[in-house]
Amino acid sequence: RKNHHWIQRLFWAVTEGAVATALLSAGGEQALQAVQAASIVCGLPFCFMLCYLLQSIELFCREALIVGDGHDYRLSAQSTFSVPIYGGIFNNMEFLTSAGSVNPKRIELGMDKATTFHVVEFIKGVFVPFVSLHKVLSDAYPRNSLSNTAVTAA
Repeated sequence: RKNHHWIQRLFWAVTEGAVATALLSAGGEQALQAVQAASIVCGLPFCFMLCYLLQSIELFCREALIVGDGHDYRLSAQSTFSVPIYGGIFNNMEFLTSAGSVNPKRIELGMDKATTFHVVEFIKGVFVPFVSLHKVLSDAYPRNSLSNTAVTAA
């Protein structure tokens, strides 16, 4: 996006640079190997999660072929998202790093600070993501409660 406050961009650039510099100067090549190992260890669970998501997508597609809802899906004419992808609890960080100078359009839409709903959903998504997945599956396919639970548990 082009409309981020310059203080926010500067904050993240300096923070990332300082962390990388501190790690490399403190430990040299060993620190670099540690960072590389940590990125692999942190990324590995996401590979498994992506495999489960692919299984869910396949299930959705099979069900759509069988049932067929008769709807013609079109791209929305809406120019912006009503809830931005980068929003939620991160709105508080934007508010702090921009010293309260948030884009007026975001304030107008009520997207300048996170709500309790955003915080609760973020925590659920981080610590118990299968709860949200089960809710989506149950809303999309209310008849298949057993298979929804099986896909969520898998």
